[in-house]
Order: sequence, then C-alpha cells, then structure tokens
Amino acid sequence: MSADDPHEGLSTHMALRSRADTTLVRVEDEAVVYQQDDGPLHGINPTGLLVWERLDGDRTLAAVIDELARRFDFPRQSVTDDVMTFATQLLDHGLLEVVARVERAADESAGG
Repeated sequence: MSADDPHEGLSTHMALRSRADTTLVRVEDEAVVYQQDDGPLHGINPTGLLVWERLDGDRTLAAVIDELARRFDFPRQSVTDDVMTFATQLLDHGLLEVVARVERAADESAGG
C-alpha cells in the first residue's frame, strides 16, 4: 500500500520551510530555486511560487492548502493533491525541511 502513496511520510499537519542553503531567484512571475553548493536549478511556476512563499515553517501544509483553496475557489482535495505533490518533490530534491509536526491543525483554521 505504501508504494501507492506518493506522499508517504508527508502529512498536511507538517510545517515546512526552505533549507538555509537554498536560494530562490525570481524571474518575472516565476522563480528558479537551487541549493547554493552545487544543486541543479528547479523552475517554479507562478502557482508553485505562491506555495513556496507560504512554506515559511510557521504554517502547516493544511493551512497553506486551506488558504489557496479559498483564494482560488478550487476544491480542497484538488489543491491538497497539488500542494502535497509539489512539497514531496521539493523535499525529494533537498530544497525543504520539516520544521514541525502538528497533531491537529484545527486551531489554524479558526477565525478564517
């Protein structure tokens, strides 16, 4: 069953942020991100850039997903799939790190 889960180990109750050795360079409404030592360049489209900017270590993935789903009036499940796939790719490339795992994200959604 784990082979069917492309986001194994990643939870919407995690807070992520860019690693200290990662650099982001904006190119118009898109960006390129890379590790300063010797990493390859990774292009980020405008939607990915919106996600990247919210992965600040303070917000969980659930909070980011909720914000983007409301902002663009998209179904939450669709946004969840896209954000989780993007976050998984960034983690796999060593561009993000897990800052915290929150048992419940319900408190983050309050007041929204």
